[in-house]
Parts: sequence; structure tokens; C-alpha cells
Amino acid sequence: MRLFIAEKPSLGRAIADALPGRAVGRGRLSISLDGGDVVCWSAGHILELLNPDELDPAWKRWSRETLPIIPREWKLKPKADTRELLDNIGELLKRADTVVNAGDADREGQLLIDEILNYFEYKGPVMRLLVTDMNRSAIALAISAMRPNEEFRSLCSSAEARQRADWLLGLNMTRLFTVTTPREQGEILSVGRVQTPTLALIADRDEQIENFTPKIYYVVRAKSSVAAGEFLAAWKPTEETPGVDLELRVVDKAAIMALAAKLKGKKGAVTKFEKKKTKTEPPLPHTLAALQSEAAKKFDFTPADTLKLVQRLYEAKYVSYPRSDCAYLPESLYERRAAVLDVIVRFDAELAQYPLDAALKSPAWDTKKIEEHHGIVPTGTAPAGISADEAKIYGLVARRYAAQFLPQQEFANVSIEFTAEGELFRATNRQCSKEGWHQLYSKEADDEEKELETVIPDSSVGEPVELLGLKIEEKQTTPPKRFTEATLLEAMNHIHLYVDDKNIKKVLKENSGIGTAATQASIIETLKLRGYIIKEKKALISTKKGRALIAQVEDLLRKPDTTALWEMRLTEIKEGRASESEFIADITEAVRRITKARIAAHPHSFSPRKKEPEGLECPKCHGHRLLLREGKNKKFWACSDCGLILTNERNKPQKTAVCPSCGAMALRVKNKGTTGFYWLCPTCRKRYEDNKGKLKS
Repeated sequence: MRLFIAEKPSLGRAIADALPGRAVGRGRLSISLDGGDVVCWSAGHILELLNPDELDPAWKRWSRETLPIIPREWKLKPKADTRELLDNIGELLKRADTVVNAGDADREGQLLIDEILNYFEYKGPVMRLLVTDMNRSAIALAISAMRPNEEFRSLCSSAEARQRADWLLGLNMTRLFTVTTPREQGEILSVGRVQTPTLALIADRDEQIENFTPKIYYVVRAKSSVAAGEFLAAWKPTEETPGVDLELRVVDKAAIMALAAKLKGKKGAVTKFEKKKTKTEPPLPHTLAALQSEAAKKFDFTPADTLKLVQRLYEAKYVSYPRSDCAYLPESLYERRAAVLDVIVRFDAELAQYPLDAALKSPAWDTKKIEEHHGIVPTGTAPAGISADEAKIYGLVARRYAAQFLPQQEFANVSIEFTAEGELFRATNRQCSKEGWHQLYSKEADDEEKELETVIPDSSVGEPVELLGLKIEEKQTTPPKRFTEATLLEAMNHIHLYVDDKNIKKVLKENSGIGTAATQASIIETLKLRGYIIKEKKALISTKKGRALIAQVEDLLRKPDTTALWEMRLTEIKEGRASESEFIADITEAVRRITKARIAAHPHSFSPRKKEPEGLECPKCHGHRLLLREGKNKKFWACSDCGLILTNERNKPQKTAVCPSCGAMALRVKNKGTTGFYWLCPTCRKRYEDNKGKLKS
């Protein structure tokens, strides 16, 4: 028997439909085919690392004396609410001749199936199926191209290293700061490998804004003339020029007066004149972060909402795999372009007015640049019955795909430089001469090209320049803008811009950020839930609680350098260029060092906690941090670890269950105006009957 183990039920059913043979048994937990194949499924991670008290009873108590908590070995246990799925896989493995790992095509997808096989000590042959498109033909093609699972060992190691590093750092630092910091009784100070530097980005930006002192500076341009006409050229002072600041802005009017006196009656000479045409390619298809950023700017969708919406579109087979951090496309998908274009033009009739040309091939089609995933694109299945918000997300994906089949945008660029009495002046002008792909976006103000007010006449090097006077414009420096969800995502993915060390900045510039495409949205939501940040209109603002935490954590925890370099090391592990054990050893040493230093510096700051925090076990992350909280109008339950929010029902949290269709979390919902209930899965939108408080599938 060949056993396919999918990451979730919806993928399992799609695989079964794509396999040869007829289904002879369709159950809640698996599907059997007459050809001998069996497809079963997980529901995300159905195993989890043991809690500290399960490793050692002494670690149940939150105290200085028990820190740091360093497991001697890493053990997994079944999650209570998915035990049936795990037991079913275990029974099927006993009969399997070959297993196919059909986890999602990323490091977490690799790990969550591999860890099941390791848990049951399966020793038979294992193949790897990589599905990035839920359509039947695409899955059938992927099945024909399966590779030995052993080739993906380093991908699993990377995910395992991430899992263990987050456990070590998050658990120890959260306990450490909770027991060494005066605070409200029972309040937990959560610290995380990615969460804390993300919070620091926001808190540091807020501090810059609040401590900002505006300064007056001057923009100086010379009214200039060559034989073909007049133009304005900006003065470019140097570091040695009196009256300029570190950013070479003119801050002293005396410097302008000195310049005017120096140039009076003088002439300059052209040192550079350039006139050329340039072209820009269409933007690459969306990564998840790019889609989240665009949706936040255009529709004010949170990153978490965008992820949910695009995940639904993927489950419905309308778009390709969404949790992607690669924008390029495999050249094999180019063959389906005509069908895809037909579908998106029928979806968005406005696209029909543009000269889409299926014969064009943008640089996006480059198989060599693809790792686990490719850019998010329409699959060619026509959307039907989708919600208004899903249509907005699909529209963004469709338009970006359509851009690949429009010509390049073209510009006429003119630049001139001249010197007079040793002073440099420069003017540039960039005019769009052909809209090309940009016509899809040209109506959006944020994307319009801003042209300079000066027109530059033709000239040549050595031509004399007559100076007709100076034009002085007084300006005032402005503070940086507060982060929005869109700009915070961009910062997380271009973290080198926020790193001070030049050597580290250079290393990080190529491909490193903090967090991954799959986790960044949840990190932002978690910061909100824990009361570290709030959202006002579109702005994200750190709270007093958030700033207090950032003010006391060590640079190793708050600076983005550390976690970005750790992400780089995880990538090196994935590529087989680094060792998981060495990475975990370094994390362990950092945890020991921080713990020792903080306890020594805060010997009397707070009494050790006598018991675990009160609350119930969270049904999503399975921690003991689901707490009853007070809202504006009513109470609700919230997990301070994973961000789950449940309604309050007679001082108990809303009931949850595993969705039989997609494996996500289904919620028990009360029928309005009645005493009855039903079950609803927010992910796949399937609805189920209620049977005495349990989901009836």
C-alpha cells in the first residue's frame, strides 16, 4: 500500500481526486482507492513539544531557581484534540509499503509530516510530494515528479531548529522577565525571538517621533542658462561646505549668501550631459508579504485577514500556494497563460481594455530562481461564489499577473551637471514616454511618477552655463511616519535598513528579514493582543506596557540584527551549509548568558511565582494561557501566546473542534434568536450541525 499523508484534509481530498483509480472508501480520516493507494491527513502540527513540567515536575513553578530551562532531550506528545487523526495515521503506517510526505511545500510542511513518521519510528521508503496548486492537473503533474524524502532532510532540520530555538528563547525569556520585573499581579511579560525585535521597531519609531525637533533647512537651486534654454539646477554642497548638517542640508542662510557672492558675475561649464531612454519591467507576482502590504494600503486589511482570504482562495483552487516568499514563476506555468488570462479578464472586465499580449514573457518566468514556492498567481479556475473581500484579494493577484503581459514602461531621462567656481549643480528630469504595464496602476496616486518642474534643454560637455540667480526655498524637517501594517511588513522583510552595524547590514541586505511569510501576520496580531501595541486608524503605536518591556530587554533580544542573523542561519541549515546542533547550542548559550546577567542585576525585583498563571488550556497552541478578559461591552477569552480570541459563554470559552474538511479550527456558534447552535469553520466556511455540544460531521 502507498500511503499519502497530507498536511490538511482539503489537500488530502484534492490528492485523492488526482490519483488514478476510483475511491472505494471515503471516511472522515482517510480515502482508499481501488488502485491500492490510501490518502490520509493531519491538521497542521498534531504533535507538540512537551511542556516544562512534563519534562521535570520542578519546572512547573515559575521561579528564578529553575531558570534557565534547557531540555536534555526533545520529546513530542500528541495534541489532545487531534489524537484521532494521529492514531489513524499510526494504524495505516503499519500496512504501508511506501509513504508519501504531502506536507505543504515549505519547512513547516516538511517537519509536521516527518515528525509523525519519526514518532511512529517508520523505517520504510518515503517520497516527497510538493503541491503548490490545488487543481487536479497540477497535482497529477506533481505526483509524477515526486522525489525521495531524504533529499529534504535539511529542510526538516531547519524547521526543527526554528521550533526548538523559539521554545528555548521564548519560554525562558518570558519566565525570566516575568519573575524579575515588578508588574500587575498575574501579568505575563511575553518575550519572543521575532516578536520582541518587531515590537522594538515600533517603539523606537514612536520615540523618534515624540522626541523629534523640527529644523529649518534650505533648498538652493540656480537659475541657469545654456544656448538651448533655461533650467533650474540644485546646488550640491559637500561635507566641507560651511553651514550644512550631516545629511548635507543647508541649515545656515549665511552659507547661501556666501554662495551668491561667490557666483556673482561668474559662469560655469557643463561637466556631464546625458540623455537616454530607460525601461522598467512589470512588478513581479506577489509574495505573501507583498500581497499583504498592497492589501493593507489599498483596503486597510490586516496582514492576518489577507492571509485568511488568500488561503481560502487557495483552498478553493483559485490561486496558487499563498505562503510564499518567492515572487518568480516556473517556466512550466507559462504554457497555461492563455487560459489564465481568459479567466481573469472575465473576472475583471476592466482588464479587457488593455492590450494584454500572451506572446510576451516577462523576467518573472525563471525556474532557476524558485526555491520551495513560486509567486502567487491565478490558477485558471474561474472564481465562483467568493465573498467581496476575497474578490478584492483575487483582483490584486489577477492584476499583477496581467501586468506580466503588457510592454515595459519607458522613460526619457535627461540629466545635466555643471560646476561654477568649484561648486557642483545638478538637474534631472524623467518623463514617461510609454505607459506599458504601468497603465494598470497609473490611476493610483501613490504609484504615479513625480516629474521635476524643470525641463532640461539639450547641451554638451564643456558648454558654458550662465548663472541668472539663486532660487531659495525654505523647508522644515518632518518626523518619520508611524508604522502601518503595510510598512511594518516591509520593514520586517528589509531589516537591513534598520541595522546599524555596516558589516551585518551588508550581510543581511541580500535575502534576510525577521519572521517568515507564514508567521509575520500572527506576530503583529499577537503584539496587539498582548497589549504591546494598538492600532489607531492605520497607524501602529506602542503602548506604555510595550515600551516598558523594550526599555529593559538586552540588545540581543531587542535589536533586529540578532534574529535576522538567526533567520540566515536557519536558511543555511535548510541549504545544508550549517548544523542544527551548533545553532541550538548557540541559542542555549545565549539564553544562559542573558539569564545569569539579569538575575544578578535584579536580585530583589520580584518574588518568584508560586504557581502557573491562571487560565485554561488554549485549544489552538495548547498552552495554559487562555484568560478571561474585560472588553468594552462584554467579557471574552484570549490567549496571550497565539492570539486566539473566543467569546465568553457562562464564564467558559466558546467551544472549538477540528474542521473535518480543512483541518482548521471550527467554532460553535449560537443561532441568532434561538437557543440552538451550529458549527462554523472560519477558514473554509463549511457549516456543520451541532450534536449535544459536539460537531456532527
